[in-house]
Amino acid sequence: MPKVNKQTIALINDIIDSSKTIGGGVNALQVRASNDDKIALLDRLERDGYLRKENDKYWLTLTSLMLLDKKKKQKILDNFERLFSVLKTFYKSNQTDNLNLNTLSEMANISTDDVRESLSYMIEGSWWSGHNDLYSDDAFVKPSESILTYNAFSDVIKQIQGWQAQRVAVHKKRVRGDLIEPLGIKKRKMVESTRRIRMSSKRKPSLDIWAKIENDYGIDKRAFGKKIHFVNDQFKRKVIFRDVEHSYHLACEGFSKPSVILAGGVVEELLRIYLQHKKVIPQRDNFDEYIKACDKEGLLKSAIHRLTDSVRHFRNIVHLEKESSARATISKAAAKGAVASIFTIVNDL
Repeated sequence: MPKVNKQTIALINDIIDSSKTIGGGVNALQVRASNDDKIALLDRLERDGYLRKENDKYWLTLTSLMLLDKKKKQKILDNFERLFSVLKTFYKSNQTDNLNLNTLSEMANISTDDVRESLSYMIEGSWWSGHNDLYSDDAFVKPSESILTYNAFSDVIKQIQGWQAQRVAVHKKRVRGDLIEPLGIKKRKMVESTRRIRMSSKRKPSLDIWAKIENDYGIDKRAFGKKIHFVNDQFKRKVIFRDVEHSYHLACEGFSKPSVILAGGVVEELLRIYLQHKKVIPQRDNFDEYIKACDKEGLLKSAIHRLTDSVRHFRNIVHLEKESSARATISKAAAKGAVASIFTIVNDL
């Protein structure tokens, strides 16, 4: 985890205390106005993943929570594990319904306020398929199949910390690469050209995941964003972009099983939203019925329909009880194929 100073920890403590007082996130504009001498620090915390900003509110992330002293964070960490266990058990018996937070509170024997606070951190992980405003009267959360890939919520935290550390490292390397003193245009171009040649000669891979995706699949982030124009919820768009990036990264690193689960989750969610966009109501709220509904309404070409079904099939066979031999284990090539299917399918939507 990247090192932070006492000033950073003090600011994080102030924000968490404010969020508990008012419930939910804190007004980002107000925080910035009250800490005008720390604007640059707030920008860095947001950039490096210690703060997330949604609807003009600041929310602390799991990474920033882990910086607090043990006494301050232990209760909420215990709540994470208890809620995660309940949510995992719930998904095993019910893969289609939303779980109301009041019901979740009773099942976990945790106050509703503590459930809301805990989930506001927990939703950073890739274990859920849907939720609404966690501080609304009818708040709900819906686990996804990927929750089965984690033994405990501590595994989710470790995964997020790894991604966050990688993001900080990427930014630092980019900054070092961009710190070229103001020069004449001709000299600047010469310096930049020399740097590119040097990097190329060392054959360093691009640190930008979407640059790699464009190289492998011929589609950049902007083009993909236009393809999923039917996804209007900005937060949901961010989640989809994030899961595509994570799925690709995991596939490249040889973590095929979680990569396929994430890719399947992206395809499933895109189909669900696309059916809503087309005002088509599937018989049930699951992957199989989304595919059937698309087929019935002629929303997918036959070849793409078969590809979508293959993604569902691949995702289904990664259950532990079905992974009984090497033959049932997902290969790296299959994982990268599952990622490729996301882009192939959105081209047809």
